[in-house]
Amino acid sequence: MPCNTGTLMKGQPAILFVARWLDESCSITWGRAVTRVKKFVDSKRLASKRLAQLDIAVEMIAEELTLPKYMSPVPAQLLARGLDTDWAHIKDKVARIMESHPGTKGHTTAICLFKLGFSTNDDRNPNTVYISVDYECHESTWPPVIGEIQQYLQRFLSTPTFMLTWSTALSSSAHFL
Repeated sequence: MPCNTGTLMKGQPAILFVARWLDESCSITWGRAVTRVKKFVDSKRLASKRLAQLDIAVEMIAEELTLPKYMSPVPAQLLARGLDTDWAHIKDKVARIMESHPGTKGHTTAICLFKLGFSTNDDRNPNTVYISVDYECHESTWPPVIGEIQQYLQRFLSTPTFMLTWSTALSSSAHFL
């Protein structure tokens, strides 16, 4: 977007790092890295008369969130082998799990089944139970819900994958789990 002289820009400038997420231990490493970079940026900003009043955010996101994702229907032959019948039970149980946890209760907006992944070859992408929640559903409440759903899905899907997301008109986030 071109910027005209004298135009007031709205929003907060941010430095965004894209990095590979290996496992949950990255959470600690990433937190430390963001804190160190933020301190460095603030020290340089405060030393500048022109930038002293500007707050610059520092954020880090997983590389997977920047890659294109490919979605397709679950193959008919898999549905014919019983997944079609099982899906009604899976969806119902996932909904009950979501409602049984205070952090996700009342926040589910959709539960879907399709293939979703990073490969352009649909066969390489896993069958995915996609769960969408509203923006008021805080990500910090997800771990016990995720664990319970993953354990349940082990019975039905050879490679149980599900995606928990939330979105608003302004932003969205997604987590492959």
